[in-house]
Amino acid sequence: MTNAPVELIQARIANPGWTPGRKDMRDLLTAWRSLEDAERDDMQKRLARLDAPSVKRAMELFAGLDERSRGELTRPIMKSYFKVVRELGVEDQSAFPMRYFQDQSPRVRKSVAQAVGSSWDDMAHELKNSLVRQISERLPEASDDSERKAMVEALGKSGDAGALRALTDLRQAAPGVASNITLRAKLTLQRDVQRGDSSGDFCRPECLDGHGTVLWFTPGVEQVARSREPLLGAAILDSGVLKTERVKWVQLATDPLWRTAGVIVASLPGLSDAKNAASLAKALAAKANEIINATSLKQPGLVRVRLGRDDGRTRTFVWEFAEALSGFQCGLINDGRDAHWELRVVSTYLVLVPLKITDERFIWRDETAEGASDPTIAAALVEMARLKADDVVYDPFCGSATELILAGQNGTGLRLFGSDINEKSISAARMAISRSGVGIRVERGDALLFDSCSFSAGPFDAVISNPPFGMRTVRGGARDLMQDFLLNIRKRLSRSGRVVLMSHAPVSSIHWAEAGGLVLTRSAPVQLGAMRCELQRFEIRNESFRR
Repeated sequence: MTNAPVELIQARIANPGWTPGRKDMRDLLTAWRSLEDAERDDMQKRLARLDAPSVKRAMELFAGLDERSRGELTRPIMKSYFKVVRELGVEDQSAFPMRYFQDQSPRVRKSVAQAVGSSWDDMAHELKNSLVRQISERLPEASDDSERKAMVEALGKSGDAGALRALTDLRQAAPGVASNITLRAKLTLQRDVQRGDSSGDFCRPECLDGHGTVLWFTPGVEQVARSREPLLGAAILDSGVLKTERVKWVQLATDPLWRTAGVIVASLPGLSDAKNAASLAKALAAKANEIINATSLKQPGLVRVRLGRDDGRTRTFVWEFAEALSGFQCGLINDGRDAHWELRVVSTYLVLVPLKITDERFIWRDETAEGASDPTIAAALVEMARLKADDVVYDPFCGSATELILAGQNGTGLRLFGSDINEKSISAARMAISRSGVGIRVERGDALLFDSCSFSAGPFDAVISNPPFGMRTVRGGARDLMQDFLLNIRKRLSRSGRVVLMSHAPVSSIHWAEAGGLVLTRSAPVQLGAMRCELQRFEIRNESFRR
């Protein structure tokens, strides 16, 4: 086979305005298996955006493809079909989808069900009703588990009462058939049918002051937060979770350490021992009015219930709980898509967490910046540095300058400098600095060289950084980079200088720092997934240690 399809993709599909003719479409579809993975991915994206004439040509040529190609190409072609079906003027608009449902290949039938499930919003009312009816009739006959799962999920996304009856009948007739998938789809439909077009106000959490505040942190950061006002004496509910009566929402608006906050609406002793899904649902249902009254919604309903899957709670338990809760008809609709509030079970407390609230703390942050520090980790590093007015602060691995920006926003009179060996990081840092309005000077340079940029020789009162590790390390290994840094950074510090960093090798970094003339004065363990890291602060040996 020639490279004609490849050349066609490169020369024509790359052009967004290209409309494939009949010969182009035939060449592309018949040569599908010869394309590289990247070319097939590009092809699928283009096929999902075809105009009406191109969709019609694809439909006419589709039957001649091999089974595997039909399975892979069905979904993008059908997605295009649903977007342009009105332009095609097909008398029975469900005729083409049903032709695909009658294909001999389970792979094809699964793909068309997936396309239908992601295209409900594009369909006219009549087409939607027709497909719901036909999928419901075909579902009991499905012979392949993956096909059945795709059909069930498609019905679950339809928001149609007829689909709800079909899924209820399926569970009753064959309770063991993809039970979790069927139950989840059924509950989703129940919520849609109950909810209709209702909507509530955005939550106003400030009205809940006085109920007690629960704060979530990156595990380990809560230890840093707990050592300062107004969290002195806060109770630890779990790793990374604090409970306090003193913090108000207005205080949270400018505090960069916390991840998520909520308010306690009820305390139920023994709640954490409720292993049975029905008993837990009953306990929550009994508090439903109290929960609804605490929200700012115009009417009851859109509250998501979140359960931890620890203590033996499996995915099956979570869905059984949701079904039991809906059976109480207590006014709580467990809907995770459009909910304004989330109800969490934390220890023995029911905690309401506002979901649709604008967080202004990190609006300057570019989420796409490669290797950017988590802002709550960066804030903890800044907090541990105990910066003073007029301190000269340096981040030798500044990335997108998260630590420096937070230092500048929370301190006065600081002189802030940053360097990074990666030019892309420096560009991201300058963009974030511009958005934040903080005065910071950043340059491209090697942190291990004294003359790599105009300010890198110091002296610095504080060096704050989240050094790169793993794939983010530009040269050498992450451990070698950390070792060289800690052995030599002492030369750049002022007499009162300190180094605060996130270490992915806590024991080794202490050893290297001591060899370089520094001593550990404070630490806090941080769990980042499976990796045990540590926030560490080092000061110059023989100085009076300031804690």
